[in-house]
Amino acid sequence: EEPILKYQRLDESVPEILQKDSICCFAAHEKFLVVGTKSGAIHILDLNGNESVKLNTHAGPINFLSLDPSGDFVASCANDGQVIVTNLFSRN
Repeated sequence: EEPILKYQRLDESVPEILQKDSICCFAAHEKFLVVGTKSGAIHILDLNGNESVKLNTHAGPINFLSLDPSGDFVASCANDGQVIVTNLFSRN
């Protein structure tokens, strides 16, 4: 017997992001989602799809995102050749 999957369609900010850009990768935390785009932006979304933060970190498509277990930091790498670690809750 096939497992029954629970899912929820993301609304709110996601259609707006997709009108302007393409999502290349994502990472999930128990409290939020992080998506990387072809333009090099990182979007932090709540579990309903509401954008709380947009980071313009890269000059090219983001290839991979990784969150630390606490959810405080996201590491991103992109076609611009950079690997950037960003503190999501402090701009210091």
